[in-house]
Amino acid sequence: MNYEEQDNITSFLLEIQKLQLQMETTVQKYGFQDSIISINLCGVMVEEGDQDNLKAVFGYNVPDREVLEDILDFIKDTYNPGGDDDEDLNDMLNDLGISLN
Repeated sequence: MNYEEQDNITSFLLEIQKLQLQMETTVQKYGFQDSIISINLCGVMVEEGDQDNLKAVFGYNVPDREVLEDILDFIKDTYNPGGDDDEDLNDMLNDLGISLN
């Protein structure tokens, strides 16, 4: 990776970090800091030699390990790249008490 590509990735991740800080400010503004649950990860896969590495910005607002496991299960259950299973997702969200409407 050349200097220009590396600089571009750095600039991108700094902008993403600013957005995450803005989200945290919004959470505090509305008083949800004690009840928010969020997992944020945004990164770029970078080839370095014969390896792919993730350059990323991340942050967690999770009260405990049990909630973390529940969220990870939810992500695994709803992950459907290129899929067309919106009904299944809606059913699953409804089962969890979450409505997209």
